[in-house]
Amino acid sequence: MIAITAAVLILHFLIVLKIIPYDIVWGGRLQSDQEMYTFESFSIINSLFFIYVLAQKGNFVSAVFSDKILSVILWIFFGLFVLNTIGNI
Repeated sequence: MIAITAAVLILHFLIVLKIIPYDIVWGGRLQSDQEMYTFESFSIINSLFFIYVLAQKGNFVSAVFSDKILSVILWIFFGLFVLNTIGNI
Protein backbone atom coordinates (compact mmCIF):
# COMPACT_ATOMS: atom_id res chain seq x y z
CA MET A 1 0.00 0.00 0.00
CA ILE A 2 2.84 2.38 0.76
CA ALA A 3 4.42 1.72 -2.66
CA ILE A 4 1.11 2.27 -4.47
CA THR A 5 0.47 5.48 -2.58
CA ALA A 6 4.04 6.63 -3.29
CA ALA A 7 3.39 6.04 -7.00
CA VAL A 8 0.23 8.14 -6.76
CA LEU A 9 2.25 10.82 -4.98
CA ILE A 10 4.74 10.86 -7.85
CA LEU A 11 1.84 11.25 -10.28
CA HIS A 12 0.60 14.30 -8.38
CA PHE A 13 4.07 15.85 -8.37
CA LEU A 14 4.33 15.29 -12.13
CA ILE A 15 1.01 17.09 -12.53
CA VAL A 16 2.21 20.03 -10.42
CA LEU A 17 5.37 20.19 -12.53
CA LYS A 18 3.13 20.18 -15.64
CA ILE A 19 4.84 17.10 -17.04
CA ILE A 20 1.40 15.45 -17.04
CA PRO A 21 -1.47 17.74 -18.11
CA TYR A 22 -3.95 18.50 -15.34
CA ASP A 23 -6.98 18.18 -17.58
CA ILE A 24 -6.84 14.38 -17.21
CA VAL A 25 -7.36 14.45 -13.43
CA TRP A 26 -10.16 15.61 -11.15
CA GLY A 27 -12.72 14.63 -13.75
CA GLY A 28 -11.45 17.28 -16.15
CA ARG A 29 -13.01 19.98 -13.94
CA LEU A 30 -9.86 22.02 -13.38
CA GLN A 31 -9.96 25.27 -15.35
CA SER A 32 -6.81 27.08 -14.24
CA ASP A 33 -3.35 26.60 -12.84
CA GLN A 34 -4.52 28.03 -9.50
CA GLU A 35 -7.24 25.38 -9.20
CA MET A 36 -4.71 22.70 -10.12
CA TYR A 37 -2.28 23.86 -7.43
CA THR A 38 -5.06 23.91 -4.83
CA PHE A 39 -6.44 20.48 -5.66
CA GLU A 40 -3.04 18.87 -6.14
CA SER A 41 -1.76 20.33 -2.85
CA PHE A 42 -4.72 18.69 -1.11
CA SER A 43 -3.94 15.38 -2.85
CA ILE A 44 -0.25 15.52 -1.97
CA ILE A 45 -0.93 16.31 1.70
CA ASN A 46 -3.59 13.59 1.83
CA SER A 47 -1.22 11.02 0.27
CA LEU A 48 1.64 11.94 2.60
CA PHE A 49 -0.66 11.57 5.61
CA PHE A 50 -1.90 8.19 4.31
CA ILE A 51 1.69 6.98 3.86
CA TYR A 52 2.50 8.09 7.41
CA VAL A 53 -0.55 6.29 8.81
CA LEU A 54 0.39 3.11 6.93
CA ALA A 55 3.99 3.39 8.13
CA GLN A 56 2.81 3.74 11.71
CA LYS A 57 0.40 0.80 11.34
CA GLY A 58 3.32 -1.28 10.03
CA ASN A 59 5.56 -0.16 12.92
CA PHE A 60 8.01 1.54 10.56
CA VAL A 61 7.77 4.85 12.47
CA SER A 62 7.19 5.65 16.11
CA ALA A 63 3.60 5.70 17.27
CA VAL A 64 1.80 9.02 17.42
CA PHE A 65 -1.77 7.73 17.12
CA SER A 66 -3.25 4.92 19.19
CA ASP A 67 -4.25 1.70 17.42
CA LYS A 68 -7.91 2.62 17.77
CA ILE A 69 -7.39 6.03 16.14
CA LEU A 70 -5.31 4.41 13.38
CA SER A 71 -8.16 2.02 12.65
CA VAL A 72 -10.65 4.89 12.46
CA ILE A 73 -8.35 6.83 10.12
CA LEU A 74 -7.91 3.79 7.87
CA TRP A 75 -11.69 3.24 7.71
CA ILE A 76 -12.12 6.89 6.74
CA PHE A 77 -9.57 6.42 3.95
CA PHE A 78 -11.42 3.28 2.88
CA GLY A 79 -14.63 5.32 2.63
CA LEU A 80 -12.86 8.01 0.62
CA PHE A 81 -11.45 5.42 -1.77
CA VAL A 82 -14.91 3.85 -2.21
CA LEU A 83 -16.44 7.25 -2.96
CA ASN A 84 -13.60 8.00 -5.38
CA THR A 85 -14.16 4.71 -7.18
CA ILE A 86 -17.90 5.37 -7.46
CA GLY A 87 -17.18 8.87 -8.75
CA ASN A 88 -14.79 7.49 -11.37
CA ILE A 89 -17.37 5.00 -12.60
